[in-house]
Amino acid sequence: MEYQEISHRIDFMPYSDPEFKPLDEKCDRLKEEYDKVHAHVNELYEIHRKEILALSGLYYFDIAFLNVLVHRLSEIAKCIIADICNPEEGGEA
Repeated sequence: MEYQEISHRIDFMPYSDPEFKPLDEKCDRLKEEYDKVHAHVNELYEIHRKEILALSGLYYFDIAFLNVLVHRLSEIAKCIIADICNPEEGGEA
């Protein structure tokens, strides 16, 4: 990145160097541009993060929820098997 290169170069230049002032001004301009772009990127990232959080329920199964799902399906399967094995108690053969 040009801003970083100039900034590092200025760090090691004496203030009396004739190139210091123009480079410092250029560095300031580049820093302003960088800050604007960085602020825009942060806004976009925040929008992205909010969307991910809003949709995470669709794509993310917590292991506790998975355990509940498996337990419920297991109970349903036991009831179905009990109905099949015991037709006299209300199940059909």
